[in-house]
Amino acid sequence: MKKPFVIQLLTTLTYWTILLLAILGNFLLTVAITPMIVVLPDTYAVIAMALIGIAFGSLIDNLLQNAGQCTGQKVIAEVFIPVIGLITTHILITLSNSLAVSLKLPTREPLLISAVYVLAFSIPHVVFKVRKYLFSSKTVHTC
Repeated sequence: MKKPFVIQLLTTLTYWTILLLAILGNFLLTVAITPMIVVLPDTYAVIAMALIGIAFGSLIDNLLQNAGQCTGQKVIAEVFIPVIGLITTHILITLSNSLAVSLKLPTREPLLISAVYVLAFSIPHVVFKVRKYLFSSKTVHTC
């Protein structure tokens, strides 16, 4: 049964709104944790980025999975959000390194911390996909 046009439009609009909020949230989160990255020792900075990435990735993946069931537009989020996260994290770690230099603190490797964040951010999605593949049921989702 085909959904009415208004329902399809609202569902698609909801999905894209969540996607845009995820991108904005990713940027704001990275800005908020920049001072923490400057002052923490290397090991703690990497662990903190991993934990924050898993937590934020779980939140965003849950929202997008629920909205994506109704729209079928999942591939964009699967690729786009981690790439944006990698770019914003890399830029802000580079900027935090200039702050660290002015404060005479040690600098960080932007690519390492960005990669850790993006990998941790992607873990919840990978776990969801594996669980879905291994334990797929015949339930029908209605939207």
